Amino acid sequence: MPPRKKNPVTFDEWLGKTIDDETNTRGGRVAVARWIGASPQSVNRRAQGKVPYLAREVEIIAGRIGIPTAELISRALRGYGGIEKLLTVYGVSEAEPTVEDNVTYIGHVHPEREAADDNPRKE
Repeated sequence: MPPRKKNPVTFDEWLGKTIDDETNTRGGRVAVARWIGASPQSVNRRAQGKVPYLAREVEIIAGRIGIPTAELISRALRGYGGIEKLLTVYGVSEAEPTVEDNVTYIGHVHPEREAADDNPRKE
């Protein structure tokens, strides 16, 4: 008896299943590998959820199968259990600091000390 296919659990597994379902009649994983410039083994790992698809790869695949990228992701999210579950399980990372948040002042006068500087620097 052949082994039973494992039901997808993670979002990456659901995305792999969704892409497999959509590409089965268009050449399957071999075609996906050709479209995204990856080896068939690499696509197999992505389809199994072991390695995530890159955003650019998902865009390419969606374009090749003729559906918007957002629709492809939405189909995977529906199978997974929705965006709320995704955010709960994976969380949301903090925003990256901006340049303004993290730049040390460069110059001879520090803006916050300038008002208290009784002896200004001569150039």
